[in-house]
Amino acid sequence: MTYFEFTKRFPTQEDAINFIVDTKYPNNQYVCPKCGAVHTKIYHQKYDTRKLYCNNCKSEFSALKDTIFENTHLDVRMWLYAINLIIISRKGISALQLKRELGMKAYNSAWRMMQQIRKAMAKEEMKEVFEAIVEIDESYTGGKPRKEGIAN
Repeated sequence: MTYFEFTKRFPTQEDAINFIVDTKYPNNQYVCPKCGAVHTKIYHQKYDTRKLYCNNCKSEFSALKDTIFENTHLDVRMWLYAINLIIISRKGISALQLKRELGMKAYNSAWRMMQQIRKAMAKEEMKEVFEAIVEIDESYTGGKPRKEGIAN
């Protein structure tokens, strides 16, 4: 996804949060972590779109709970764009390059972001998402055989 496609899909942070909520709670059925009630409609708080509201126990909780975005103060769109950069980069991307691409001030934030994304990609339940047939372009096989007895 290019930068322009990304900004078209997620023009505001609210759109990014709605995307995460729709992905986390398929069919708009979410369970309140406090009372366990199953709701069919998602109620966002007006003052903070990251908060969801439970009509049963009248409590609020984070829509980003149990995700890599849970304790972040950064814009959720920045996280989603970082995931996009990591996925589309051919040879991987360093935390320093991610810092430059996202316009971050601190290297530590970019490094933590990279670690969180890598942990999420390594989780067992995410295995199905990343399983696919992979086609490799621009590979070179062959060449002259190495001389034996020479240490590298």
